[in-house]
Amino acid sequence: MIDRLDITDPRAAAILAGTTSRYILLELAGCERTLGMLKTVTGLPLNLLHYHLRRMISLELVSIVREEARAGRPVKVYRAVARSFFVPAQLVSRDANKLLTLELNAALERARALSREDGVLYSSVEGGHPKMQRIGDAGSEGTELWGGLFLDERNAKALAADLRRLLQLYQGPPKKGAHAYLAHLAVAKR
Repeated sequence: MIDRLDITDPRAAAILAGTTSRYILLELAGCERTLGMLKTVTGLPLNLLHYHLRRMISLELVSIVREEARAGRPVKVYRAVARSFFVPAQLVSRDANKLLTLELNAALERARALSREDGVLYSSVEGGHPKMQRIGDAGSEGTELWGGLFLDERNAKALAADLRRLLQLYQGPPKKGAHAYLAHLAVAKR
């Protein structure tokens, strides 16, 4: 397995643009899985998983690493060919970010609908910096934080690095009883 694969084929870029196919591919970048294991982790039907796997294998994004003997047909074990995939800007679908934004907004709306106490807390932190925080039940399914910041270039880079580390802290293989969450951490100059 290589560390990074640079994508040059628009069809392979499309795999990473699709929510379902990207999820499957990145599951396989994390560890080897059989079709049955993928079904358990993703909750997707076997025929849909098989369809996506065939496409990924034909585009050389996934390979069969071995076959395990059992009664009947052997069980195939799949793995992504790389730990990460770089898609150059010219191949990135402009709709990919829009789709993720729509998915995140829909999830936040569902969480708000379930919340008995929902609203927005506006405040000012030290130095007069504005802060906006969506408030919901303590066990809410979603949390949204916004803040206006005044940063120099060094602190903006440090914040971006901290956000990456924070996201990595919570990423990993799914644990028993865990639910899928979508997180979007961003910082951008106004």
